[in-house]
Amino acid sequence: MKITHLRIDHLRSPLGQHMDRPVFSWHADGTAEAWRLCISDGKTVCFDSCWDHLDPMHTQPELELRPRTLYRWTVSARDAEGNISVSEEQTFETGKMDEPWQAKWITCQKTDRQPIFCRDIKVSGKPVKARLYICGLGLYEACFRGEKIGDEYLTPFCNDY
Repeated sequence: MKITHLRIDHLRSPLGQHMDRPVFSWHADGTAEAWRLCISDGKTVCFDSCWDHLDPMHTQPELELRPRTLYRWTVSARDAEGNISVSEEQTFETGKMDEPWQAKWITCQKTDRQPIFCRDIKVSGKPVKARLYICGLGLYEACFRGEKIGDEYLTPFCNDY
């Protein structure tokens, strides 16, 4: 049995999401007698459903997620004959969630045109990994050294402010 289409809140490997009670879902090309959902933070197991009758379309585990943390998860299926299949490992990363913002806000003087905000960032040493957290009213596109970051345009899309 092959386990595919693993999603969290209908997203594949979400990054930087505010997740209070995420919903996990997946598909299988066979019939499972029991499922097992395992979630870890790379160091410890945060959730293990053990073999249970989980709903592959909507499983919402009791899980306390930390902000800015990368999690890894797999789903296992056991059929009536006792054969076990394990999905490929998936990841998701939480955003700042309820952490307070510590950065200095970028502002501008009121003008008749749409402003462009720029901020110089100084980094000591060679960075191994970086994450840009953006908050604001309106739409934005982020660039670094003149190169567009990511493949999305005019984020955070349509929202009711």
